[in-house]
Amino acid sequence: MSSVRARAVVAAAAAFALTAAFAGGLASAHAAEGYGAFSDTLTPAVPTDPDRAGVELGVQLSTAVAGDITALQFYRGPEQTGAYTGTLWTGEGTALATTEFPASTEVGWQTAALAQPVHLAAGQSIVASYYAAHGAYPVTEEAFTSEYTVDGFTVPRGAGVYRYGESGFPTDSWRESNYFVDVVFTPDAEPTPEPTPTPTPTQTPDTLDLPRIAWEGGSDYWSQFPDAERWTDPSFFPIGVWWGNISSDAEAQWDKDHGVNFYAGMWEGTDFSLFERNDQYWVGGRLNDTFDEDSPHWPGVFMEDEVDGWADSPEAGFGILQEIRDEWEGSGKFLYANYTSLVIGPDMPLAAQENYVNAFTDVVSADIYWHTAPYCDWTPYRGVYLAEPVPQDSCHSSSSYGKTVTGLIERDAADGERQPVWNFVELLNPTPPQYGYDLTATGSQIQGAAMNSIINEARGLIYFNQSFGGPCPSGMAIRDAQTYGPEWCGAAQVEAMGEVNNVIHSLAPVLNTQSYEWSFGSGTDTMLKVHEGSAYIFAMTADGGSGERSFTLPEGVDGAVVEVVGEDRTLAVRDGAFSDTFADADAYHVYRVSLAG
Repeated sequence: MSSVRARAVVAAAAAFALTAAFAGGLASAHAAEGYGAFSDTLTPAVPTDPDRAGVELGVQLSTAVAGDITALQFYRGPEQTGAYTGTLWTGEGTALATTEFPASTEVGWQTAALAQPVHLAAGQSIVASYYAAHGAYPVTEEAFTSEYTVDGFTVPRGAGVYRYGESGFPTDSWRESNYFVDVVFTPDAEPTPEPTPTPTPTQTPDTLDLPRIAWEGGSDYWSQFPDAERWTDPSFFPIGVWWGNISSDAEAQWDKDHGVNFYAGMWEGTDFSLFERNDQYWVGGRLNDTFDEDSPHWPGVFMEDEVDGWADSPEAGFGILQEIRDEWEGSGKFLYANYTSLVIGPDMPLAAQENYVNAFTDVVSADIYWHTAPYCDWTPYRGVYLAEPVPQDSCHSSSSYGKTVTGLIERDAADGERQPVWNFVELLNPTPPQYGYDLTATGSQIQGAAMNSIINEARGLIYFNQSFGGPCPSGMAIRDAQTYGPEWCGAAQVEAMGEVNNVIHSLAPVLNTQSYEWSFGSGTDTMLKVHEGSAYIFAMTADGGSGERSFTLPEGVDGAVVEVVGEDRTLAVRDGAFSDTFADADAYHVYRVSLAG
């Protein structure tokens, strides 16, 4: 994202001061045919942003009452004379309708009717957007600094969203900007109330009568760290790169387009303004004098990498971490450390493992690169002695990444308190050449490793960006993919990473809810969540399997049709169950099914 592009993001209001003038400026414009969330007198602070890149611009909304969306609206800037396509999306990114705004030289709010009204249930979240192929859009920054409600619409903090590149579902945000997109909404007529005897209790739409998976608190976890306040947004999910340097806005935006939103490890001369302009985050120490100690784009500190493996003893490692913790105590930043397999393996006393994981960090991860690991083939094989045993015949499969997460969660739970567990995934081959081991992760393996980590409750991902062995060596795979293009030997892997990252980001509001305990059937790794009246089932095969799997739904999930998210297909529910096929051990599916029949 260029310094100009960094200002792009969707609609809202000019100065959101909590004053009478603010309230009046946001009151929705009612008309006989319906109304929207913003006043037709609302105008942008910047009528024409100098950004000229193609970008989808939108706003997130929800309504407290049921009704129909009959049209979309956007504020046409003085240089936006062409035709524009508007899209109405679900909060998860499914396109519900599109409409065309014809070419015009008239500046101000424009309305385009939908071919058919789209009915919304009460409380349903949507995103309304339009595609500005040549930029030049109106924008007001710092417009959505807090959630507000007007005429039954709820506009969340950071409601303005954008997406660079081709037209598609916008999920990125920048400085709580308003891109001036709206809807025309007609509420359902209120039925004449009928007296009823004792009401029949009904299940809350967003809950199931099942036990919950223990967790650290999701998005709210970050609220205890003042500099991580922006990470409390339920639409945010941390996906980072280990040693992924940025030296320009174009590089930062390219990474962001591929789903990367934070970095750990970087050249010491990096200009901190790159993070701020491009809404990226740094997790590490102060690199140079350009760094702003209190910036929300510096939310955390990377303490040490694999200190459990290189310290002379566990006690020496503890001393190193304690010194770092003392240095940053009270800084407003979270502390993150990455460990080796020793903290979940058989070669360190359990008490030392639990102390490493619990005594120093606010976020923890471990790196075991199962797709390319030479020790999968060593004799004797020792993976069965990990906290969560890994069978040797499926050692190289995506299911092993989830076992790393599960083992680390087991260590983390020892003190009765939880912290986020992240997981490392290799992009190519992190094994040094002296091992003579030339396995390289494929694109589908990268996607499978990422999704299996999340299915097993990883709260973030971080990609190992170097390739030391195999046929595609690289000191910085993501940057090489950008520099050398699709012909480069690792380009397909980096594109696959971007694809799964963007799927994850589109589902962040779902992922940031607490999971339920439920066994759908044998031979699967699954995660069950509920969001906005629907159950979401994230699924892969277990231990390297493939083929057909059946899923028995819990009581309360009563929909007759299962939507396979992002795959443009549905499955039928019969006798409370459905079936689907997994092509290989790396394949994953995300299912959405209504709680109500």
